[in-house]
Amino acid sequence: LASETSVETILATLQQGLANWPPDFHRDLGMCLARLAVAHAEAGRPDEALTVAEHALVIAADTRSRRTAQQLHRASVLLETVAPELAHRLRHTVRTALR
Repeated sequence: LASETSVETILATLQQGLANWPPDFHRDLGMCLARLAVAHAEAGRPDEALTVAEHALVIAADTRSRRTAQQLHRASVLLETVAPELAHRLRHTVRTALR
């Protein structure tokens, strides 16, 4: 698990990158959002993690990105300890959307 300081750094870096995201890189945006969801989950922010993960999932369903799906699964595993209901919801949503 990352330290709180490094998670905050990750969150800041990802959020800054998202603010300047080029519109042509749709698949990469999904991956970045999924990684942001992971960072929120690591920081103990389950609501933020789920919100961002849901945005990433829309892109993952559109692009069929396995790497993004893997990051979303990672977020659900991290959420399991702090918010098991949200973790279950995310896993179910990922499975359903990516069939």
